Amino acid sequence: MRSLYLLSFFCFYPDLIWRHSIIVPEDGNDIHSPGAAFEKALTATYPGADRVKWEKKGNYFVADFHMDGKEKEAWFDVDATWKMTETDLLYSELPAAVTASHKTGEYGSWRVDDVDMLEYAAHATLYVIEVEEKKKEMQLFYTIGGERVDTKDVTNSSDSHWPK
Repeated sequence: MRSLYLLSFFCFYPDLIWRHSIIVPEDGNDIHSPGAAFEKALTATYPGADRVKWEKKGNYFVADFHMDGKEKEAWFDVDATWKMTETDLLYSELPAAVTASHKTGEYGSWRVDDVDMLEYAAHATLYVIEVEEKKKEMQLFYTIGGERVDTKDVTNSSDSHWPK
């Protein structure tokens, strides 16, 4: 009898289920808007931001958006001060010095999984190449000049980037 009840609920109320899944996100961190100060800060920093969705990560408000054909995440502190932006890139969009350094480095033969550009308010821009080999995942951090300044093993941990 319970199975019949559940089946009829799903058949007769699919719109309710669909709306509920949009309103309550899986991770529970999405928010409609953190407030006017954050909206104004995003617009001032990225006036072309489109399809903006806000979420809270730790003590930061993060705007996920699209601009110039790229997916971006802009991070703001609790005072609506911009701290960092992560931009998804294609490997071919990296500066030539970064690709040359990566290709000739110890991880040059590993499969490239993800590429990001990290722009900081208080630090130089970094380029991150995430590579995989077998069950191992590494993040390689490069300056615009191609110098690898950090290597992070993210095999069994989060591969998220946070403001410095």
